[in-house]
Amino acid sequence: METTPGTIVQVDIENFFYTRTLHLPDGYDNVRCAVYDELFFRHKIAYFCTFASPCHIVKVDLDKFTIEKSLVLDTDEDKCAAIAIDGKTGIALMYLWTDPGKLVRICTKPKVVIDAVLDEVEVQALEDYGEHEAERERQMRERFKQLRATQLVQRWARHRLAVKKARVERARLIALRDKATSFIQRVMRGLLGRLRFKRIRLAYFNQNRATAMAVAQRAARASKQAAKVRDSNREMDWLNKRVEAIKFIQRLWRGRCPHTIFHRFGVVIVMWIGLVG
Repeated sequence: METTPGTIVQVDIENFFYTRTLHLPDGYDNVRCAVYDELFFRHKIAYFCTFASPCHIVKVDLDKFTIEKSLVLDTDEDKCAAIAIDGKTGIALMYLWTDPGKLVRICTKPKVVIDAVLDEVEVQALEDYGEHEAERERQMRERFKQLRATQLVQRWARHRLAVKKARVERARLIALRDKATSFIQRVMRGLLGRLRFKRIRLAYFNQNRATAMAVAQRAARASKQAAKVRDSNREMDWLNKRVEAIKFIQRLWRGRCPHTIFHRFGVVIVMWIGLVG
């Protein structure tokens, strides 16, 4: 925080509430920028820079929340506006709000300040290194082009081989499809033939069954007709006998038969018993 002296406040981000505060010593005013060293394996370390004259950089242990080390820059190096750090090399780069602006590199292991202005030897070395790197880059690009062309040729060859295999597989699948189609057709023809034969047999069986049922029904009707005729003949026979008995009684009463009165009465009783029976 930009206070006099500077103050560092710790906040729990998950629950979002105030945890604790660290007050810097006198002269460490206006803390404006900070950076977190993610590649520091032993514990959590952060660096805080002040916007003061001269500039101060403070190394803070976030686990214990205490000041571990501090560094004061030179007199003309003040007002740090931004800071970045390379965790692998331990180099921190600070931008100073001066006129003209300055860049200060600091080696955090150990504490060493490297001036921002390079001499002629260093500039020439950087130029030579740049030309060498450019040549290496050009060679690498050429090599990459060659490898890329080789990869494209290999990919084309693999593609052609895959197309050939796909055509062979397609021909095999078409042959299998034709065989399956012919087999299904044979099966369908066989099923239809069996079904047609079954229908013919069923029709023949139904016809024979209908004929047998007609014959049986005809015999049943004939037997019923015979029973009716027999009952009718029995009734006609009984009526005929009754008529003959009545005529015989009439003849007896008229005296056509030369018998005595007793004989006539006995005959009448016998005939009446016969008719009743």
